[in-house]
Amino acid sequence: MCGIAGIFHLNGKKNSKADIKQMTDRIAYRGPDAEGQWLSVDGALGLGHRRLSILDLSEAGSQPMHYGDGRYTITFNGEIYNYIEIREVLEKKGHRFRTGTDTEVLLALYAEKKENCLADLDGMFAFAIWDNVEKVLFCCRDRFGEKPFYYGYEPGQRFVFGSEMKCLFQAGFSKEAHEARLYSYLANNVAEDPYDLSTTFYKHITQLEPAHYLKISKDRVLEKKCYWRLKPEAEMEPPPTFEIARRRYYELFETSVRRRMRSDVPIGTCLSGGLDSSSIAVLLDKLLTGSPTPLKTFSARMPNQRMDEGPFMQQVIAKTHVEPHFVWQDPDKSISELDDTFYHNEEPLLWSAVLTHRMVMRLAKENKVPVLIDGQGPDEVLAGYVDSFGIYFRELYLNNPSQFASELNSYRGLQGKQFKAGLKFRLDARFPEMLGELSAISRHFLNAHHLRDLNSERAARHKDDRLPFPRFTRLNDSLRYATTVRGLSYLLRMCDRNSMAFAIEVRLPYLFHELVEFSFSLPPSYKIHDGWSKYILRKSMEHLLPPAIAWRRDKIGFETPQREWMNHPKFKERIEDAISVLKKEKWIKEPIASKGWQYIFAAKVIKNDL
Repeated sequence: MCGIAGIFHLNGKKNSKADIKQMTDRIAYRGPDAEGQWLSVDGALGLGHRRLSILDLSEAGSQPMHYGDGRYTITFNGEIYNYIEIREVLEKKGHRFRTGTDTEVLLALYAEKKENCLADLDGMFAFAIWDNVEKVLFCCRDRFGEKPFYYGYEPGQRFVFGSEMKCLFQAGFSKEAHEARLYSYLANNVAEDPYDLSTTFYKHITQLEPAHYLKISKDRVLEKKCYWRLKPEAEMEPPPTFEIARRRYYELFETSVRRRMRSDVPIGTCLSGGLDSSSIAVLLDKLLTGSPTPLKTFSARMPNQRMDEGPFMQQVIAKTHVEPHFVWQDPDKSISELDDTFYHNEEPLLWSAVLTHRMVMRLAKENKVPVLIDGQGPDEVLAGYVDSFGIYFRELYLNNPSQFASELNSYRGLQGKQFKAGLKFRLDARFPEMLGELSAISRHFLNAHHLRDLNSERAARHKDDRLPFPRFTRLNDSLRYATTVRGLSYLLRMCDRNSMAFAIEVRLPYLFHELVEFSFSLPPSYKIHDGWSKYILRKSMEHLLPPAIAWRRDKIGFETPQREWMNHPKFKERIEDAISVLKKEKWIKEPIASKGWQYIFAAKVIKNDL
């Protein structure tokens, strides 16, 4: 896990190592253990690296790294979890290795297969490889976008990239705000552009989309290609029995966790008390049976009893041999984290839970645990959100009326009034125009962006799938959208920035692509069943989990009392300053109290202050 950067001049200009170093210095916190810069023979290409040492801690693992008598050079951020299996195959083909790193294995695999190597990788990654024979720079990002890759492209002049946008700002790219993105954020609380995943909140900076690679050389324009996607037709017909599917799910999940335990430094895990993180904790505890060092867990506690998950955490702690660590959240601590959170995240965020997550990462850093295994993914893949019930009920109503009646009755019986209120809230949030929130946007800004979005060629092509929320009639379609388009990508951005701010590598076993593909091959009834969400995960892990966790009804996560915090004097001061900026720019008229968090972030983007 590291930070990468590079400049490829396409016009005969030469790089200097000092220029590359200045870019990687901006993200030194991502890789505090070592640094390196490399220039091609003609100086046109410069690659930089900041290293967080996880595998083979010796200097042999430093980057940029070379392979094939110097033909290939890489700067790599991430982990290839199945590098041991890949290495064994490559050694049989005659490849020889001088390090114990996954980086060298990746280089050898690329030398063997070029871009076809990507199908073999189980990992999170963003990297650039220079082929000195073909004179081509190959850049790639992992399937789900766990690791970031930003770039700026000036045709015929230069191609510049980095793990964070700070690298590109350092290289001279503008911080001019992308107004359409900010409009969607202010009007609809949308942090992604589901029609174009390459855009950012800055006009002149692009991100390489998840599951994409690009190639560029001096005499060839930038070529970009998608190398993997979740296919809509992937559901198995006929599906396996539920018992067979449950066993296979557990097998893939355990394989994923085992691979993500590979490390030459201590590993730990985040523990929220929910189903996802608790499943990881109990499985890690099982796999570490006999280890002389207990697994460390890191958790956030809340003074607000309604939001505190401490009792659930204690059930997992009592059942395992873990060593728990806690941080307590409060408004004063959160306010002190605001500016650093802005700086490291670079783009607007949706809610104050980011501050809680950041404090958990700090806690792991203080306890000298540089690798955390965390639980993002199953809510999007296995229907963990309240919205999924409404979509599933719609699908059943249209296609299977008897099952619809049965599931709806189970849902009502399990969840009662509390969940009905939650479902109503979610539906209201998905259609903010019903609440009159668009009326708070100034007519000038509304006309410039809202009507254009609704009437654009792009929107017309998608019909009902217009911004901000498409309408789905099949559960698996909605989950695919949340996993690959809008939803998970935001969480992964937040996770990467918060963890790497403290040089913490976060590994996500639920995003093992074979596990995700298998989940999408199953019918919706294996995900929502008898009123329960994430049903196959619950059944797969119930033999290890405390029953109160396996069959827990509520969902809190990193929730915070955001409305209360927004009334704190120091928060209110920040909100008022932000509102004055947005009014001056004629972007809003009368502010909406609940949007104070969004106003703070939008104003920071406008002021070029992130």
